Amino acid sequence: MSQESTLSDYLRVIYKRRVMILCLIGAALAITLVSSFFMTRIYRAEVVLMPLGDGSGEGGVASLMAQMGVLSPLVGAATISTELTVLLKSWSLAERMVNRFDLKKVYFSEFWDEEKKEWKGGEPSLTAAARRFQKSILVEDNARMRTLVVAVESPDRKVAFDLAEGAIDELQKFIDEKQLSDASRQRVFIESQLVARKEEWLESGKELAHYFEQNRISATRSQIDVPIKWSDSAPSEVQTPLADLSLDRLSGQISDLEQKINHADAQMKKSRVVRGVPQQLYLEYLNQRRQILAGLISLLEQQYQAARINEVRKEFSFEVIDHALMPSGPVRPAVKSMLFYSFVFTLFASVFLAFFLEYFVAFWRSLRESRNG
Repeated sequence: MSQESTLSDYLRVIYKRRVMILCLIGAALAITLVSSFFMTRIYRAEVVLMPLGDGSGEGGVASLMAQMGVLSPLVGAATISTELTVLLKSWSLAERMVNRFDLKKVYFSEFWDEEKKEWKGGEPSLTAAARRFQKSILVEDNARMRTLVVAVESPDRKVAFDLAEGAIDELQKFIDEKQLSDASRQRVFIESQLVARKEEWLESGKELAHYFEQNRISATRSQIDVPIKWSDSAPSEVQTPLADLSLDRLSGQISDLEQKINHADAQMKKSRVVRGVPQQLYLEYLNQRRQILAGLISLLEQQYQAARINEVRKEFSFEVIDHALMPSGPVRPAVKSMLFYSFVFTLFASVFLAFFLEYFVAFWRSLRESRNG
C-alpha cells in the first residue's frame, strides 16, 4: 500500500479480504451462540420498596444495625435507604434466610444425597451458605424515585422468587421484633421504677403520720435522736413542661433524684446518730424527702407515657411497592448482548487483520523485487 492511501484504498482492502472478514465474524458468532447454551441460566426476581421513616429514627436504625453485627457508616448523614441496604446485606439476615429456606441443600446440592437424606463428606457450614446468599442478593438505590430494588439471583427461578419475597419478610420481622422488644423493655423498666417509687412515697406518708402520732411538735427545745441528717439540699418541684422533656433529660433528672434518695437512705442506715435534733428540723427533712419522691414519681409518669408512645411507633420501616414476580426468562447469559459484542469485536479485529495482511504482503513483495533487481 502506498504511503498516501485514500479511503477508496481502504475500502478496496476490505472488499478484497471480505471473505476472510465474513468467515471470522461468522465463526465468532457461532462459537458465542454455542457456548451460551452451555452456560448456567441465572434467573432474577425483584421487589421494589419505598423506605418510610419519621426523620428521627437514626438512633433506632443504628441500634438495629449494631444488633445485627454491622457498623453504620456516617450514621448522622446516612439515609434510611442506605441503612436498609446495609441490613439487607447483613450477616444476621443471611443466617435467618439460610435457616428458613434450608439453603444448604440449595447451594450445595451436589453434596446432598436425596435418597439417603444425608450429606456426602460432611455438612457444609452455615457460614458458607450465608456467604453464598449474600452474593446472590443485590440492592439498588434509586435516589430519584426514592425506592429500593431488592433482587435475588439464582439458577432456579422458583428459588429466586421465594428468596426475594422471603428476604423482605425476614427484614420486616427483624425490624418489628427488635423495635418492639427494645421499647417494651424500656417501658417495663420504667413501670417497675414507678411502682417502687409510689410505694416509697406511700411509706414516707406513713412515716410522717407516725411521727405526728409519736411526737408533739413544739419549739426548738423539744429534741429527738435521729440518724445523721441528709446534707444535700432538696430540689424544687419539677417545673419543666412535659412538651420540653425528652427521654434523655427525663432519665437524667430521675437519675439525680434517685441518687439523692439512695444517699439519704444510706446515711440513715449508718450506726452514727445525731442526738438532740429539733423536732421541727426533722419534720422538715421528712417533708423534703416526700417532695423529692413526688417529683420523681411525676418524672417517671411522664417518661412512662413517652415509653408507651415509643412502643407503638415505628422509627423506620418500608412499604412494598411491587412484589416479586416469577421470572419468565433468564437474565444471564444475555445471548443478544453476547452476540452483539462478539460481532463488534470480531469486525474490528478482522478489519485490522486484513490491513495487516495487506501491509505484510506489500512489504514482502517489495522486498523480493528489491532482491531480484
